[in-house]
Amino acid sequence: MLSTGGDVYDHTSRNVRQSTCKAQKKRITTEEHFDAETYWGLTVNAFKKQHSQSPFSKEHFMSMLDMINQENLGEVWVAKVSLGGIVAADVIVCDSKVAHRWSASASEEHPNTGAHRGNLASSWRGHHALCGSRSSINLI
Repeated sequence: MLSTGGDVYDHTSRNVRQSTCKAQKKRITTEEHFDAETYWGLTVNAFKKQHSQSPFSKEHFMSMLDMINQENLGEVWVAKVSLGGIVAADVIVCDSKVAHRWSASASEEHPNTGAHRGNLASSWRGHHALCGSRSSINLI
């Protein structure tokens, strides 16, 4: 489990720190942004890149995202390039004590930008405070 005391970068791997620096140099920014259609598109493209299909239907995935959003069970954080396009997204859900990375997807057009790992690391900074006020959930 990632410690929430001190700076999060003190407790992350070298790879995550390097990817975060790479994303910063490429001016990739992160923000909380719920956009289910864009997230679905990133997810479908990730499976296509691996020559496979999503193991879940769009309807099921969208209903899960809608539940997370409507019930305030978590957040969607996105990484954007300087022109505003979304290149990666993470769905973070919270129980009463811990933030969980439920799902993540990245654009194949930006594979070596550090956007994906940078998105997680920068969005993590606020999640330990966010999750303390949540009740327990079960997404299974």
